[in-house]
Amino acid sequence: MTTLDEIGAAGRAIWHDQMSLTEIVIAMGVVYGDLARVARDQPDTQDIDLHRELGNMIASTIRWCGHLGINPAEAVAAALAAQREWTARSTRPRGSSSERTSTLMREPSAP
Repeated sequence: MTTLDEIGAAGRAIWHDQMSLTEIVIAMGVVYGDLARVARDQPDTQDIDLHRELGNMIASTIRWCGHLGINPAEAVAAALAAQREWTARSTRPRGSSSERTSTLMREPSAP
């Protein structure tokens, strides 16, 4: 099993860069766009491309945490705690992902 520290070190060895928050947000948008194109355009190769693009998002985010002086393990722990808190107080339905997507994508009703 690879640790977050190992993933961060591997990313730094590949890229040799130091990015600002603005540069990270722009790069994250590029990765998100790549992921969106996989979902939209490539049903035949979606599994392979999806694994690569999600992995790219994960590995890059771990590297970007280092650029900002953020411990990725602490960031994940804080995010999970916030998600638990949000779902405990949320009234939004928590059914299957397809149910959630269809609820979010539904056309708004006419007034």
